[in-house]
Amino acid sequence: MARKRYQQGSVYLVGKSEVKWVGRYREDVIGVDGNTRSVRREVILGSKRELPTKRLAQRRMDAVLARANGLDYRPGRVGTFGEFVERWKAEV
Repeated sequence: MARKRYQQGSVYLVGKSEVKWVGRYREDVIGVDGNTRSVRREVILGSKRELPTKRLAQRRMDAVLARANGLDYRPGRVGTFGEFVERWKAEV
């Protein structure tokens, strides 16, 4: 599946005593049925002390998104353990 557009993600602050930068983006996954769907992912980028400005947090987010924005990106397969067991029983 070809990449539809370049992602920048969103970056925001979370917390009161320990303030952290959190990044949010979307990633394509292939389900057990073979259909592709988009899943929202969140990553902790660092603390406010470590990354004092939003621009620095956005730069770290760009490093996280480098794989998803690459030209050779392919969605990963995702399935639950129960689905794996059922599929295994049918094949074996």
